[in-house]
Amino acid sequence: MVIHFAGHYFHYDSKFWKTLKALVYRPGALTVAYQKKQRMRYIPPISLYIFVSAVFFLLFFLFSATHENIANAVRDDVRPITAEKLSADSLQRAHTANMLKPAGAKRRAKGDTSNRKVLLALSRVMRDPEKSEELLSSVAHAAPKVFFFLIPFMAAFLSLLYLKRKETNFADHTIFSLHVHSFVFIILPLILIDVPEHTTNFFQEVISYIQSFLPLLVAVYFVIALRKVYGSGWLRSVFYMLLVAIGYLLTFFIFLIGYTVYLSVHIISAAASA
Repeated sequence: MVIHFAGHYFHYDSKFWKTLKALVYRPGALTVAYQKKQRMRYIPPISLYIFVSAVFFLLFFLFSATHENIANAVRDDVRPITAEKLSADSLQRAHTANMLKPAGAKRRAKGDTSNRKVLLALSRVMRDPEKSEELLSSVAHAAPKVFFFLIPFMAAFLSLLYLKRKETNFADHTIFSLHVHSFVFIILPLILIDVPEHTTNFFQEVISYIQSFLPLLVAVYFVIALRKVYGSGWLRSVFYMLLVAIGYLLTFFIFLIGYTVYLSVHIISAAASA
């Protein structure tokens, strides 16, 4: 199936490599080409995104640490924190303090109780090896959906920033967002790759230095693409890049945290009813 999937895209032959070359070396050029109705030269933006993101997540799940190792590593880091902050004693103290509150604080107390239930659910999941592995696996497999959801979000954010630019519509912003995401999925494997332990310290330091530079490369790429597509100046492009990045990351983490909490409560509820 994987071979058939890849073959569908490589069937474009020169069109595929021409698209990839323009995407990597000419930020914003693909979006401009589509705006100028020159789309026949290149692979459609949505097809390019699906292929590049699928290859990335395939490599991520195949060659990164196994789900069990990820779960163990995260659980080792989180368990001391949850044990300290969400221990039974701390929950009991919070409950006792809540009982001593005046009657006028009942509504706030109900909210506090709900928050404690959520925190308790998270604590119970993280302390259980099987449940924490199930949680982390579910969150990891939800990542492709999260990124796909963020494409129209970025397009909507760009449409607000360039509201006065009448010649650009939401479809143009969406195409731009698809191209930027495609470039990011090409760079991400280089950022996330693990350096083999048997390599020399010098080689590890070089790779680490390159990896630390790559996020800056993505930011520079985004700024150049904004200038190319929207014609804004350098300062405005940098400012808009920062706004989009902050909004994007906030939305990503809010969605991720919310989904993690939802899964934790769902896992506990399912275990309790079993």
